[in-house]
Amino acid sequence: MLHVLAAAVFLGSNLLSCCFYCLCEGFVIPFSTSSKLPLDSSKAVVADRTRTREELLQAARDGFRAAFGAPPDPQHEYAAWAPGRVNLIGEHTDYNGGFVLPCALERGTVVLAAGRLVRADAADAGRVRVASMDCRGGDGMLTFAALPEELGPGEESWGNYVRGAIAQYLGDVPEGRALALDMFIVGSLPLGGGLSSSASLTTAVATLVEAVLEGEGWQAPEDARVKARRCRRAEHDFLGTPCGIMDQFASALCPPGHAILLDCASETFEPVPLDDGAVTLVITDSRVTHSLGQRGSQYPVRVAQCAAAARAVGADSLRSAELPALEQEAKRGGMSEVELARARHVVTENERCVNFADALRKRDYDAAGAAMLESHASLRDNYEVSAPELDKLVELAAATDGVYGSRLTGAGFGGCTVTLAQTDAVPALVRRLRRGYKEAFGLDCACFATRAGGGARVLLRPRP
Repeated sequence: MLHVLAAAVFLGSNLLSCCFYCLCEGFVIPFSTSSKLPLDSSKAVVADRTRTREELLQAARDGFRAAFGAPPDPQHEYAAWAPGRVNLIGEHTDYNGGFVLPCALERGTVVLAAGRLVRADAADAGRVRVASMDCRGGDGMLTFAALPEELGPGEESWGNYVRGAIAQYLGDVPEGRALALDMFIVGSLPLGGGLSSSASLTTAVATLVEAVLEGEGWQAPEDARVKARRCRRAEHDFLGTPCGIMDQFASALCPPGHAILLDCASETFEPVPLDDGAVTLVITDSRVTHSLGQRGSQYPVRVAQCAAAARAVGADSLRSAELPALEQEAKRGGMSEVELARARHVVTENERCVNFADALRKRDYDAAGAAMLESHASLRDNYEVSAPELDKLVELAAATDGVYGSRLTGAGFGGCTVTLAQTDAVPALVRRLRRGYKEAFGLDCACFATRAGGGARVLLRPRP
């Protein structure tokens, strides 16, 4: 696929939300460098191969040359990377001020750009042009003005992630100057799979813009959480998605070889070691997708239901609510049974999240797996965000020898599951998932193993 980029396709404004990724097939990655799982998938696991950052960067270079007619000028060449994330446990707790436990993936987004600051009266002042790889084809290139008085949401949803990220930094552009950017985007995350392809894109663009500003003497805030907050605000303001802070924190800040136990109320976190080669995380994409900010989304509905339950017991959020008080209020008619069920999930999920982190520290994988299965049951029954495809994948995984636990990950309504398994059990697990899913739904699921990756980083800066 990478060999056909000379005929690169560009994203047009008529394409569907977030269609900037090209899905590639075939990979296996061990959970840690000491893992016994072979790197050669032909010898062990029929699974997807993850392209490395270097391969994605080369794809971006080829695509940039095809899109803009020449490679970036070395004096203005920047590239940035930001990973997706998998949430191991703690689902739909982030916007309720609760706990989450994500880790960064080794899949993500690379943005390559020719970027600079120009005089505010220059012909290209504020001009941003964006192109990307897309397997389905397109008919143009996204162009907009990155100027404070002009930059706002556009018609194409995927472009609003780029617009929103850039908008967070316009106040940092020196007076009398303006950004000028030509960008090419390439990524390796499944769209709508619950692995935060949107946060990966937003964080990659933010990291690149920071690098451009730093090249002109700007200094990034010492508190690295500032970037995560800016990226969250981008989704709030430009996508209308009332997301919490987890996705942006994980993409920007996760240390390699660790998950993070994130307190979404205080926005503080603790690294949790995740480098035991005896266990592996397996992500399974159901190929059933969701879109949180689109029409018909149930995400804002769940947010409102949780807020109503918290108000009913006089709490600022469900983080400070107690289950007995919630149940008593429901008996008095102060909240609906549906609102109580949503609250029950959030309160018990917070407990599971803390217990899961403790189990990982002790390498008590039986306890960790049990918490994952309980989490999935609550997401299915109390929060009602699962789907038959996800339930089947969890059922198949749980019935496989050597599997500790499995659950849906992400917002739900489709997307992915995450499974914690013994490394030696991964080949049998993948075979069972593929065969059972095909028999049940006539669909092919995509499986990959992953280790805990690191957060966003700058890959290229201009040469001296």
